Amino acid sequence: MTETIRRRRVTVDDTPLARSIGARIRQARLRAGLTQQQLAGDRYTKAYVSALENGSSKPSMAALNYLATRLDISATVLLAGEADHWSRLEGDVLLASGRWQEALDIYDRHLAEAPRGGARAELLRGRAEALARLDRGPEAAAAGSETPSWRGTGSPVASTCRATRLRRADCSRPFSRRCAPACGSNPTSTSDW
Repeated sequence: MTETIRRRRVTVDDTPLARSIGARIRQARLRAGLTQQQLAGDRYTKAYVSALENGSSKPSMAALNYLATRLDISATVLLAGEADHWSRLEGDVLLASGRWQEALDIYDRHLAEAPRGGARAELLRGRAEALARLDRGPEAAAAGSETPSWRGTGSPVASTCRATRLRRADCSRPFSRRCAPACGSNPTSTSDW
């Protein structure tokens, strides 16, 4: 008599993972300005891309690589998500290299995702500096004044002052008197800013 061995099939609910990958595909597709049909291309259907984005279907590695290529991003970004600090670092590097508009675009993209705490403060500070370097002083001052105080002497007034001083734009004497103690500067006249 032969004995039949029954094995239990283990099933894993990958729904949360599929949904997070789908959300990243959708976000990257919208950022690239593509429709679901355009993203699907010749290889897949619009319905398949929709099912991926809704998390009702799990993509194969071949599908992830194909979609990532069409989206001009790495497949690892679709799998694990883009690390905000790396892309924010990219914005900082662009800012330091004089590519101010590109840096501003990166900061704005990340601010649209409504970060909180220190990440938001860093993005607002970068945005303020990029705006100031683009000679958009009032917008820089507004972004700097929105920066929350979270580290050191980083008061909103000091941030505004720093952002405004970068290009000496839209800084009046009464404003400079108010912010001079906060940022440690000691202007003797408006022309010093």
